[in-house]
Amino acid sequence: MAGQVKQIFIEPSSKYPDSNIKSQYEIQKAGWVWHPDCMGRGQNNVVLFRCQFQLDAPEQIRIHVSADNRYELFLDQNLISRGPHRCDEYHWSFSSHEIFLEKGSHEFYAMCYWLNEEAPEAQHTIGHGGFIFAAEGKLGEKLNTSLGKWEVAKWEG
Repeated sequence: MAGQVKQIFIEPSSKYPDSNIKSQYEIQKAGWVWHPDCMGRGQNNVVLFRCQFQLDAPEQIRIHVSADNRYELFLDQNLISRGPHRCDEYHWSFSSHEIFLEKGSHEFYAMCYWLNEEAPEAQHTIGHGGFIFAAEGKLGEKLNTSLGKWEVAKWEG
């Protein structure tokens, strides 16, 4: 398991004239994912994501995570993050964490849910569920959601 998990603050980026084109944050290197059977509007869904990986040596990593509507992120079966923080569609929030990982096998696991009309009024949405996860550096090649290495399942319960 991780020896230490610390949530960190990422400074807001400067506004550029081309800020909708230019990547401003590391999380933008990943892609939003969701279960293919849960894309319809009007459905409440709980979707589970899992990514297993191996480290050949201890490593300090920085990760970024968000979801639409909500997520709980676990590392090696320990809850490390819930979110996202309150935001709107034009100023989406993500959480960043620095984690020390020992050598060996590890697993990130996320439980994400989209609540449609049952969501609290303050919980904004783009209209269907989504999950995004990015790791900085060389681990991004193993862990970013855009790479298709995350397993996904719909929670039927």
